[in-house]
Amino acid sequence: MVYDLLKNEFITDKYDKIIEIIDELKDYTIYHFKAEEEYMQSIGYKKFLSQKVAHNDFLEKMGSIDIDKIDNGHNEYLIGILDFVCEWLIEHILKDDKLIVAK
Repeated sequence: MVYDLLKNEFITDKYDKIIEIIDELKDYTIYHFKAEEEYMQSIGYKKFLSQKVAHNDFLEKMGSIDIDKIDNGHNEYLIGILDFVCEWLIEHILKDDKLIVAK
């Protein structure tokens, strides 16, 4: 969805779509982290607290997005969101979440 919006040259004002994407991402991560944390607790995962801190850091970063900056450059803002989310997902899933499965 983000990539499609980024590449769409026919939408000149992407502000509302960007806000929609950010809101959907926040809602999904809250849901996902809650389910993951409940699972970790149910199996007695020893690194639960470090996972919880990482989740909270992500949510804090998402909550600190300065939407006033969106109007200054839609595409640059979208690229920034993509970079942040992709980097976080790669680091977190491939390193931290993988350890849950190995338990």
